[in-house]
Amino acid sequence: MAQLLTVTFMLLAQLLASRHQAVKTTGTAAVDVRAAAITLTSVTLMPPEQIVSAGGSVFLEAIGTFSNGTTGDVTNAVLWTVSSGATLITPGQVLVPSVTTVTVFASFGGLVANATVVGR
Repeated sequence: MAQLLTVTFMLLAQLLASRHQAVKTTGTAAVDVRAAAITLTSVTLMPPEQIVSAGGSVFLEAIGTFSNGTTGDVTNAVLWTVSSGATLITPGQVLVPSVTTVTVFASFGGLVANATVVGR
């Protein structure tokens, strides 16, 4: 959805037609400037697979790709969830308390990414 920026400016001109007659002219005009909104088009978790000692934690980073082709860290913007057998400590940080394999999910606006964490 494009954002609309309206710029309004005033034009004031004073013209002297003759020594005895002054004409004052004012007017307004509106100019619309439209900029395309940049949206998040995909999310990827890095690294996509990680091994940790049982009882340890790992940190995953959520990388977003935007509609203008740029990428950036969206770790704090996505919703994090983990499958049973693990605990989410902070955004992107997962504690794996035992020998198990868990799936970590990051979602934003219908986009979902996942990664696997193996506790050994």
